[in-house]
Amino acid sequence: MSENILEVKNLTKTYDGLEAVRDISFSIAPGEILGLLGPNGAGKTSTISMILGILEPTSGSITISPFLKIFLSLHFSTTYLTVNSVLSIF
Repeated sequence: MSENILEVKNLTKTYDGLEAVRDISFSIAPGEILGLLGPNGAGKTSTISMILGILEPTSGSITISPFLKIFLSLHFSTTYLTVNSVLSIF
């Protein structure tokens, strides 16, 4: 991994023989924004869940920069935060 904050290579997730994510690869450099678009069942949530470590990939690799790992390690008690709550974290 060079200077990318996130690299996903040949990521695949299979549920009981059904491929939810098939061989997806992408990288994100600092300052870039990535959007995952697709219909229901396209594998968007599975991809994000694998990046966050919630799901284990069937195959492929995910490389996360130490800078991004700091933010992924924050645990929130609720998904509904006020603006003041968000600002107090940083």
